[in-house]
Amino acid sequence: ALMANQAKSRLKVLDHLDDLVRNPATLEKNVHSVIERNLWVLGYDYSLISSNKTLARTIEDYTSVKFTGDRVSKRPDLFLAQNLRGGFLLIEFKRPSKSIDRQDQRQAQEYRDDLEPKFGQIEILLLGKERDVSATAKNDPPGLQVFGYEALISTARTQLDWLLAELKSDET
Repeated sequence: ALMANQAKSRLKVLDHLDDLVRNPATLEKNVHSVIERNLWVLGYDYSLISSNKTLARTIEDYTSVKFTGDRVSKRPDLFLAQNLRGGFLLIEFKRPSKSIDRQDQRQAQEYRDDLEPKFGQIEILLLGKERDVSATAKNDPPGLQVFGYEALISTARTQLDWLLAELKSDET
């Protein structure tokens, strides 16, 4: 019963996230705040990651130094987390209306290059509307994954629907 209630609560989070990404006025920070509090949305591979004050402060310090003056409006929406094995994940959020192209990938790699001397190897997760047609997956750089919000939400929803169906079949 507890698992079923948790799955139903998570479906409500997905409904809210789905509404956000379909709204053309939604900004990166809106999606960021929902996903940061619900990292399970990213899938099982990312379910054991978390951020902490040190990582959040590092991102804040990095962006406030790198993006000043005229560049402050180009400040990226970044999230840095660590998994239980000590690895790091950098998530860059793009607007839900923005398709991810090669320039976005290069930009995310530059952020990683700046942060790796402090932390070691960092994987990148780049989230946006979808992958731009000019940025085929076979040419992605190592350690970088691109996800569209709708595909991410759909995958999470499918997993929860499966879990609910399994729990229901166990009751009978």
